[in-house]
Amino acid sequence: MKTALQIKKRSLFSLSCLGLCLLILCAGNPAWAHPQGSVGHPATFVSAPADLEEPETVFQLFQQTEVQEVILETDLQKLIDNKMTDDYQKAQIRFDDAQGQSFSRKIKIKVRGKSRRKLCAFPPIMLKFKKNDLLGMGLDSAYNKVKLVTHCMDDPEGEQYLLKEYLAYNLYNQLTERSLQVKLFRIRYVDSKGNQPDEIKYGFLIENHHEMAQRIQGKAFKQYGTTAKDYQAKAYAQMVLFQYMIGNTDWGAEIMRNIKLIRPNQQGQGIIPVPYDFDFSGLVNSNYAKPNPDFEELETVTQRRIMAQCSAEKDLLDAVALFNQRQRNLFQTVIGFELLPDKERGRVARYLGEFFKLINDPSFIQTELKKNCS
Repeated sequence: MKTALQIKKRSLFSLSCLGLCLLILCAGNPAWAHPQGSVGHPATFVSAPADLEEPETVFQLFQQTEVQEVILETDLQKLIDNKMTDDYQKAQIRFDDAQGQSFSRKIKIKVRGKSRRKLCAFPPIMLKFKKNDLLGMGLDSAYNKVKLVTHCMDDPEGEQYLLKEYLAYNLYNQLTERSLQVKLFRIRYVDSKGNQPDEIKYGFLIENHHEMAQRIQGKAFKQYGTTAKDYQAKAYAQMVLFQYMIGNTDWGAEIMRNIKLIRPNQQGQGIIPVPYDFDFSGLVNSNYAKPNPDFEELETVTQRRIMAQCSAEKDLLDAVALFNQRQRNLFQTVIGFELLPDKERGRVARYLGEFFKLINDPSFIQTELKKNCS
C-alpha cells in the first residue's frame, strides 16, 4: 500500500513534469512567452457570459447556475435498446443549485448523433423540455431542445475523451464568440425501473445552434454546395485553422458535415461557419476515431491536414496572426483544465505546441494549400 508521502511525491513529480513540458514549449514558442496583444487575461472559459443577469433560455439557466450534480432519470435499458431510432421517451431532470433551490422538470429524451449512436455504449442524448414549462419560467420556448454529450464509453478513457472534446469547444470560444458555448457538470443517471445501479459521469450541454445564431445576430439555415466565396473570409479562415489546430478532418462545409451555417442579419455579409463535434480530432485522440478516408496520406487522427480552398491564403495568414495573439490564453486554458490528468494535459499542450511551430513556418500556408490546389 502506498503511503501518503509516496502519493504526495508522485503528485509533485507529475506536476513538475507538466511544468517542465510548459517550459520546453515556451522556449520553442517565443510567441507564447511574449504574445502579441493582451497578456494579462486569465485562461477563463467564456462559456458563461458575465453580462447576463437573468437567463433567457433553458441553456442559459444551466449555464449560469452553480450545479454540482444533475440527476437524469429514465428507463435506461429502453434508451439503449432504442438507440437506433428517433423515438422520444419520458424522463425527469433535476438538480439543486448552490443556494439550495431545487429544479425539477419532466422532459423527453432520445438518443442522437450518427457515428456515436452506433459506436457508443452510452450515446449522446437530446433533451426536449416542454414549451409551456419554459414559458412558465419566463424562458424562451423556441429553444426547448438541448444536446447533451455523454461519456460514450464506460471506461475511464471514455470520460477523458469527453473532457477533451469539451476543452476543444472552449478553445474555440477563446478565439471567437461565433462559436457554440458549452456547460459541463456531473450527471447521475438513475434507472426509473430500478433495474440498474446509479451511474455518475461527466457530461456537457451544447448551446442550441438557433440560440447561438440569435446571440451573434444571425439565423441558422441549411444549404449544401457552399464554397469559400460564400463565407465571411475571416470566419472561414479562423474555422479552418482551428480545425487544423485540433487535428480534425471530420468536417465538410459544402456538405454541412459537423458545420452549422449562420446567415448574418445584416445584408451583404457572408455566411458564418460554426464547427461542432470534435471527437474524431487528434486533440481528443479517441480509440474509435479514424482519419478522413479522403486523405490517403493520413494514417492516424493526430496527423494534420488543412482543409481550405486555394483562394484562402491571405485570410489564413490573418488567422495565423490571431492565433499567435491568443496563444497564451489557449495554452493557459489547457493547463488550467485540472479535470484532465497531468499526462493528458501535457500531451494536449505538446500537440498545440507542434501546431504553433508549424503555422509560424514562413512556407506553411503555401505548402499546405498546394495539397488542395493540385
